[in-house]
Amino acid sequence: MQQDKEKKKLGIFVDDANMFYAQRKAGMRIDYTRLKNQLNQYFDVRFVNYHIVMPASWDKSYTASVSYKNTLPPFITVYEKLLKYIKVKNPDGTHSLQKKGDIDMELALDVLRNLDTLDAVLVLAGDSDYVALRNDVLHKGKKIAFASFDQTVSWEIKTGKYVSLSRFMSETQTPDLSAGRLLQEIWYSNVAVMSSNAGDKAKPNKRTP
Repeated sequence: MQQDKEKKKLGIFVDDANMFYAQRKAGMRIDYTRLKNQLNQYFDVRFVNYHIVMPASWDKSYTASVSYKNTLPPFITVYEKLLKYIKVKNPDGTHSLQKKGDIDMELALDVLRNLDTLDAVLVLAGDSDYVALRNDVLHKGKKIAFASFDQTVSWEIKTGKYVSLSRFMSETQTPDLSAGRLLQEIWYSNVAVMSSNAGDKAKPNKRTP
């Protein structure tokens, strides 16, 4: 078993914007301590880098965002990006602010900066924009997988190495079921694709943006 050998070095990268909506739609919340413990059984988890977009202090969502950030476990390193506010003109002639806060690029660059020190990468996101990152990491000879909830993961991500958080955050999971064990299998046991519906063909996700 993997834990009896030298553990592979694993880096975890979290896209908060992606996972916030995924958790809300799934009706579940990620327990990062529990997930890290599952992974630590099989891997040497070097870090958990958490990328989050923070609103301006005058934004009504600011207090809630700060409160949530403060609840994250101490082993998580948080990288903040300021939310962008774009003034747009409405059809009736009035103006409003459009919010923009994608962090795909920041997370991808973070992965590539750390890749030389890792054997494998786990990205908590299900957005198809990360397919380019997946291809680049694989081209460099490293392992990469994505973890998200089945309700929101894109079909492009699900056709690769994918871990279903819908499984591993469930209170009814069996004791021998862990995200670490699954990653070991899909990366080092020649298993093509594993998810909550292992063996099924991935279907296009018709979710709205």
